[in-house]
Amino acid sequence: MKVMGTQCCIENNYLQVKKDKIQNLSMNANYKKKVNKKEPFDTKFSQSYLIQRNLLPIKKYPFKNGRISFGKPVYLPQWDGYSSTLDIIRFIRRFDLLKHAKYTDISEMYEKDEYKRKTELHENKAIRAKNFSFLDEIGDFFGPRIFVKYYKDLTGFPNLKESTQKIKDEFKRTINVASTNTNKMFGINSHVADIVTYGYDEMCSVGLGYAWPGSDLDKAFIIIEGSDSSSKDKEIVNQYRGQLWENMDQRILSINHYAAFPSVYTKKQVMDNIDLFDEYTKDYTELDKMIAYSAINHTKDPIKRAQFNLELSEKLPQYLKEEAKNFAYFIETLRECNIWTYDKAWDKELSAKMTASKFCQMSNVSGIRYHHNKHKESFELKPKLKARKNVEKSFEDWDSKKQYNFIKNIIKNMCGDGEENECFICPDGTRQLMLDDMLIGRIPVEKYPKILNLSDFQD
Repeated sequence: MKVMGTQCCIENNYLQVKKDKIQNLSMNANYKKKVNKKEPFDTKFSQSYLIQRNLLPIKKYPFKNGRISFGKPVYLPQWDGYSSTLDIIRFIRRFDLLKHAKYTDISEMYEKDEYKRKTELHENKAIRAKNFSFLDEIGDFFGPRIFVKYYKDLTGFPNLKESTQKIKDEFKRTINVASTNTNKMFGINSHVADIVTYGYDEMCSVGLGYAWPGSDLDKAFIIIEGSDSSSKDKEIVNQYRGQLWENMDQRILSINHYAAFPSVYTKKQVMDNIDLFDEYTKDYTELDKMIAYSAINHTKDPIKRAQFNLELSEKLPQYLKEEAKNFAYFIETLRECNIWTYDKAWDKELSAKMTASKFCQMSNVSGIRYHHNKHKESFELKPKLKARKNVEKSFEDWDSKKQYNFIKNIIKNMCGDGEENECFICPDGTRQLMLDDMLIGRIPVEKYPKILNLSDFQD
């Protein structure tokens, strides 16, 4: 986030530090506190600027439970109300700050410890409620019509085709911005963050063309070039993820929690991971491949269809189980993805590697192909997508106050804090969560019998 008037302050601080070093004097106490305590996103300085000035550590984005962690949501700067003829401009500027995911982060949903998760949920909801509270003041100062028009122009709402396209465009825009910025961090003419390919699950609301502003991209992934060094690749991916976090417009495309954040790998990391997990699949036979193929195409139950992954998890050491689960979600989307949003030819070396890999052929945690086949046969939309279609047809007939209140609820629902509505309700995913726990060893796999023949897979 760029804040007016801070760059001069940053430059002066940096020059002061340099001067102090030359004069062998101590640093200003307040400045030292800001740098040494490694404050997260609530710093008023530009993240990328500070990294380039070496005022923040390179490893800014730590991992938590196998996923990248961005910390707690941050309070918006204090709201000073309305006091001039520029009220609407100030209101829109306030709304523009919500593009930054740091103000709406909901990562506490994936905290393992139940007590800590509930505590964080309570605290973070309070922060987000305060950050959204300015939306409720619009009616007291000016009519909602101007904001409704602004929101429609920004997001394409309620036109489903247009809002879906805006999400696709935002994804493409941001991953290219992240690529450019990350390359700059690694030297002149660097290409370590060039995009190899990217995509997402075509069965999500974006893939089906029924997305609303603030939707996420299910199982989104990005592969970048990377380097020849594994340690440097980790650094490159870390910085690239940070650039996604800073530059994605949260009001259009949500990445504000672990599950919504795109998977990012370098090409070398993908190749190395395939080799690593294939080391544990040497004993699988053609019959095993037939059973896995049947599960991939026909099996509804997530635990049954992921039999290969469950058996693999039993063979893996504990430290690899989480990585194997996350890599499975990524590799299956890569394998099944029919919507290629990037205009580059498919990487031949990576394609050959995947074609020869048992892990890539047999893995089936997400069940994308089953859901795709089911959709093709039934053409039945989820209830929430039907509801969105109805809103698209009727929205223009509502009065401006009802339109505004509905939009306000959409904005709050991008982090799950809005009122429950049929347009946002998702089907229960209990079985999938159980499978995830089994894959990482939290639930013993022995509780569930092995599936030994093809007929067991049929629903």
